[in-house]
Amino acid sequence: MNDTTLTRISETLNMCLPEHINPHYCMAIIKIMLQTHGVDLCGPAAPRNSDGAGVYLIIRDDLLKIEVPVYTHRSKSGYQITLVRNTILIHGRPLLVEFERPYFSHEAKIDGVSFRDICNVEYDGHLALTANHGCLYFKQGNACRFCSIPQWRDAEDRSLKRLINASTLAISLGEVKHLSLTTGTAPGADRGIRSILTVLSSLKETARIAGMPIFAEFEPPKELEWLDMLRQAGVTTISCNLEFLTPARRAHYMPGKAKIPFEHYLQVWERAVLLFGRGQVFSNILMAEDDIPLPNQLSSEELKAMVSVGVIPSPGPLYPDPASELANAMLPSVQDQVSFLVGTANLLYSENLDPRQALAGCHRNGSYSAINQFYAARTADFEMDTSPLSRLEWAE
Repeated sequence: MNDTTLTRISETLNMCLPEHINPHYCMAIIKIMLQTHGVDLCGPAAPRNSDGAGVYLIIRDDLLKIEVPVYTHRSKSGYQITLVRNTILIHGRPLLVEFERPYFSHEAKIDGVSFRDICNVEYDGHLALTANHGCLYFKQGNACRFCSIPQWRDAEDRSLKRLINASTLAISLGEVKHLSLTTGTAPGADRGIRSILTVLSSLKETARIAGMPIFAEFEPPKELEWLDMLRQAGVTTISCNLEFLTPARRAHYMPGKAKIPFEHYLQVWERAVLLFGRGQVFSNILMAEDDIPLPNQLSSEELKAMVSVGVIPSPGPLYPDPASELANAMLPSVQDQVSFLVGTANLLYSENLDPRQALAGCHRNGSYSAINQFYAARTADFEMDTSPLSRLEWAE
């Protein structure tokens, strides 16, 4: 991305960039700002997302993909994106930002059900599947406070047969380059991994996925042998998410899942790194309002232990479901988020853990977290000084 492009983007977003800023650093900050403040969608062609739902935007100059919250029913963001004849306008000015265009139209049907209601193929050839929509904690009344399960009205349409048929169609068209499967928490020692293995086994009978990078996301299994089964099934990259660094925050946000001791996470991560390799084991960290400011959490023992065993923390904003208990929760300031991500990137760099090496899944396309851009700035020997960030805040 050249300086002219950065200048055009910054002028469109009413931003003031310091001189000689590293382009990766600039794009990381733009990403955090869009994620923090969200966008209002205007115009008759705007997608009809519910308040707070995510939509993917792509800055085409370097294929930077950003997942941002969208508001269509009430104004919560000072930044409006208008869709006019397939041209994106921000504040009425054109910018090389586009909505992600699905490979399949909304008219495409699998057994009478819309393809987009079964699975999703994203712009970089990422086929995203959910193997199991159920959750043990939700059934027990200990659901995470940001839980979105009550909004999954189309879950009954995602039977295994339809999931396999839709996935096979997508793969047969040659658009799929990597595959991801996630699952809700299930009872039993596998904690949901069994459903991922079932989907992969069925898919191998109908589609050519040999050699395709595969990502799996799940809760720590009680028995580590389930990790071996994933590797034997062809999984290349995994994410076993801690979500929050401190036990108190985990208990606050996730009353059920918080009962998993941190020591068990370490056991699972250590085994996973042996199986999948350094650079292929991730753990999402949710950035939310906290009694302990985000920058202060950089010194947490959990973060240090995670990186020391070869796991890559992937910090991203907490987007509560609009119908959840935390629907109106606020994100930390842009300054605090940047400081935390800068510190995380420096920590990863010191351990030679490159988040950009992910072979599959959301960590490969980097839509959720800005850690890839901050790491790229660090490897370019750019001094990531967060002190002048006040000049990069949204203009009111």
